[in-house]
Amino acid sequence: MVDPLFQAVEALYVFIPAFAANSAAVLTGGYGKMDFGRNFIDGKRILGDGKTWSGYIGGTVLASILGLILYSLMLVFPLFANYPDPLLALYGAALLSAGSLTGDAFGSFIKRRIGIQRGG
Repeated sequence: MVDPLFQAVEALYVFIPAFAANSAAVLTGGYGKMDFGRNFIDGKRILGDGKTWSGYIGGTVLASILGLILYSLMLVFPLFANYPDPLLALYGAALLSAGSLTGDAFGSFIKRRIGIQRGG
């Protein structure tokens, strides 16, 4: 019988790159505003100053590298039953990371529409 606690830990392990992407974006961000400094039809900034292309790309790349490191750890410490192909692990980490950052940007778009300032 499979332990539910182990399954929860396994699921969290898979999503670590998505969690790390936002932190990595902060470390690498600051250049190239994603909304190019433009305003939406309501006159407010589309995303704001906190969303940059360097953060998006840097966060995705660093979190993808973390995904490969985690994949390597899975091989060294065989905790999980199924090991994906290394390329699949990289794609998965990249998609999870980019998806996380895209969702964060969408959240910023919604916050700007309802008047919540950056950091709120």
